[in-house]
Amino acid sequence: MINHKIIEELSNFTDEISDCIYQSLKSRSFILQEDDAWLTEELKNRIDLPAPVSQFFGLGFEVPDSLLAVNEEVCDVSVTVALFEGCESFSISADNVPLDGSGVGMHINIFFSKEEDLESDFSSDKVMLELENSVRHELEHILQEDYSSVVDYLEYHKIDFRGCVNPSNLCLYLVQPSEVSAHVRGYEHISNTHAAFFEHILNLLKGYTSAGHLTNDEGLRVFLCWKDWFERNTYIKEKGVELCAK
Repeated sequence: MINHKIIEELSNFTDEISDCIYQSLKSRSFILQEDDAWLTEELKNRIDLPAPVSQFFGLGFEVPDSLLAVNEEVCDVSVTVALFEGCESFSISADNVPLDGSGVGMHINIFFSKEEDLESDFSSDKVMLELENSVRHELEHILQEDYSSVVDYLEYHKIDFRGCVNPSNLCLYLVQPSEVSAHVRGYEHISNTHAAFFEHILNLLKGYTSAGHLTNDEGLRVFLCWKDWFERNTYIKEKGVELCAK
């Protein structure tokens, strides 16, 4: 059963967190003046560092009322952000473990190309769209872990592997129930229409198949899996009409 109130408040919460991160990045107020050993080592344990960390900050947010009503023990969400400059291209990665050791929250890595490209990157929509997608994705994982009573895993689609020989690890990962809803909610948040949503996920999966990380057959199966869950749980509004599964 879909809790419309929670979905709506998580959408607003995503916008709040994303905007705060965006403004903090633009302010350039958290530029690291010298190497921070613990930060660098912790990040090395998670990712291959493509460049030195140029900016790092932590933010705290009170959880929406609808979530507080479900779990009174979780009042805050911690968000840590690391910025890298001089990378090959712009991208964002995230996980639901903040770097400051907080129990509930997320960490976001933001990779920018050459420093002179920062202003043009910020002036485009891509930074905010990627931020919102990543934040909403991780909020869904927080919902699954800390508010599990409102997550109905019986609603998840089971992928049919009968015609798929030795599916890749990435394919298996992308069709885990927790990842299905997290990816769908993230891309749903940055889509104004159903067509836009399908375009987003097709572009993502096309990137995986083009790079050889998924076979075409696996990409199709992941797409159908996500499509099934999306169509039964979507909350996108088109032309003022609420198109949410009942």
